[in-house]
Amino acid sequence: MDPVVVDDQKADEVKKVVLDIIKNIDSSLTIHDFRITDGVSRINVIFDLVTPFGFRYKDGELALMIKNAIAEKDGRLNAVITVERSMC
Repeated sequence: MDPVVVDDQKADEVKKVVLDIIKNIDSSLTIHDFRITDGVSRINVIFDLVTPFGFRYKDGELALMIKNAIAEKDGRLNAVITVERSMC
């Protein structure tokens, strides 16, 4: 299991933004291994996105949609998304 920082107010705020975005796309989407790297000019938002088998969007299309929506919220946010399939 990857180490993930807990009780980080900035990460919690960004995670809420990400969760709102993915829930607006489809409530079956989930994320895990969420973390941020906060730099001077950019904040990398790194997470794994879990999609159901047979999801209506292709992985790249979905990742780009989410990445763009995150950047619209704050231009410093740069999403790094790994798309995974749910086994259920």
